[in-house]
Amino acid sequence: MELNNEKIQKYDNILVYDSPKYLPFWYEKLSNFGFSFKYHIVIHFEPEENTELSLPVSHVGVLIFSKNFKINKVRIPHAYCSFCGETLKDWGGKKHLMHPEGTLISDVWKHLNLSAHEIIGNRVPDKVYHFFELMFGRVDREVASREIQQSEDKEITDTFNFLPDEAKNKVMLIDLIEGLKELPDNSIDMIFIDPPYNLGKPYANYHDERGDYIDWTIKWINDCFRVLKPQGSLFYLNIPKWAHEVAYRLIPRFYLQRWIVWDNQGEPRGKLIPAHYSILWLSKTAAVKSHYLGNEQRDYNFCLREKCRKQRKLNGVNDRVKIRDVRWDIHRIKHASKRLEHPNQLPEKLLDFLIRLSTDKNDIVLDPMVGTGTTVVVAKNLSRAYLGFEIDPKCVDISQKRLKGDCLNLFSGQTHTIKKAFMNKKDIQIKVGELAKQLGRLPDINEVENYLGINQSELFTIFNSWSKVLKYAKLMEVDESVESRR
Repeated sequence: MELNNEKIQKYDNILVYDSPKYLPFWYEKLSNFGFSFKYHIVIHFEPEENTELSLPVSHVGVLIFSKNFKINKVRIPHAYCSFCGETLKDWGGKKHLMHPEGTLISDVWKHLNLSAHEIIGNRVPDKVYHFFELMFGRVDREVASREIQQSEDKEITDTFNFLPDEAKNKVMLIDLIEGLKELPDNSIDMIFIDPPYNLGKPYANYHDERGDYIDWTIKWINDCFRVLKPQGSLFYLNIPKWAHEVAYRLIPRFYLQRWIVWDNQGEPRGKLIPAHYSILWLSKTAAVKSHYLGNEQRDYNFCLREKCRKQRKLNGVNDRVKIRDVRWDIHRIKHASKRLEHPNQLPEKLLDFLIRLSTDKNDIVLDPMVGTGTTVVVAKNLSRAYLGFEIDPKCVDISQKRLKGDCLNLFSGQTHTIKKAFMNKKDIQIKVGELAKQLGRLPDINEVENYLGINQSELFTIFNSWSKVLKYAKLMEVDESVESRR
């Protein structure tokens, strides 16, 4: 069909299925028709064996837009390790949160076990369509044409400039826009950017709620491209919403090499788990420096438990698959003993992957929002030159200490407990679940206070949100529609 405003207004929800490189086009078009973006569903398929690509394509996407978003709760059965038989997700001390019918479906679909030949043309595979029927009920199928903006042919010089030695291997206390002004054109081999997500997070020297967020972003990304070498790579990490906004504005002028998906095992929120971040791999030219990294990615069918990993190694079990553009084996840093005092610390393994994918030894890696220094630390460990910009003096200090190997007392390592016999996280959640079962519904905050004999301030020194308090209670067969919020 011809996608126009009149034809689609009869629907409450619009689902668009396409290749990742075309999804920003649909994002812009549907947004202009008055629909609100809700989710980017990543549908993984096994890439072709004979591909010679440095990073094989292994996913298609579905964008969900809505005027009145309502979905059914859909669970998929728990998956188990092919070697040890335990659940793939290591629940640790949170096994009480396992629902007997399985986990809520997330926005990264690996469970369909699709092959490359099942992803043909613009036909939605029946397995995919089935799950959308479970979520939405009846789903009409239509084929819509698209007019895609292609990257413009540009005359780009093959020459590059050298960055002076005195400008390398340092972290500077400077705003990224001012810092980029000091760098010569075509002088950086790789740029990694993990900006604030405009979600109101507590940064020390930055207000994370900007009305001009996209215009501000495009301004400094243009500056980044100016300093990037002709065959260099720029990696932009963000939540899917902003990644689509940025990609739509950049693709006419720059090349989208890959839409990389980082499946970071998100926590349930509502009826669908937002589990991934988008990483745009962008370049000035179609030809870009890249390296094939081989079979380094953990097979999804094996767990990450240390005991199981050691036994697999001793038994010669091949638990690796070809690296692809969906990474599910790089987990967020959750434990306080490994976290620095920063709201968005990234795991070193993620930067190790991107730097080795796109650079050689002695190449220059720039992170213009370096935070606590993960990018520059990994670059140094991989024998790359590095440069970082940061506006928070405390983060600059942490970065410099990490580069020197002086990490003592840098990690937060704090946990919270209440001095009562049963008052730890697990026991509180179970007690609240018992209360919910008695009431036949989710309790409100006052009922929880009375039942547990503690006040709100004590409760929220342990939990950072009311939804975490109710996490186990929501597994009970109770009415969730009357939930009272904090």
